[in-house]
Amino acid sequence: MIGEKLISLRKKYKYTQVDIANKLSITSSSYGDYERNISRPTFEALITLSNIFNVSIDYLIGNENNEESKIIFSKEEVTKILDVVEILNQKLK
Repeated sequence: MIGEKLISLRKKYKYTQVDIANKLSITSSSYGDYERNISRPTFEALITLSNIFNVSIDYLIGNENNEESKIIFSKEEVTKILDVVEILNQKLK
């Protein structure tokens, strides 16, 4: 699950939970919940985590086993994706 990968990557890069939480602009307990599989990162958090650890989102969520594989999006592409996600979220409410 994502929690185990986050723990492994965080330790590989020698970050603390507080370090990663600060980069995500969330509390360390919220980040800890990701590692304990209590809650899941938002799409925005997954993008940030993939950039911090230089891995693909697919790797983080378990669809890809190769840590070296990375899909890179431009800032414009990420903005478009987030716009679509926001529209979909509004429609689901």
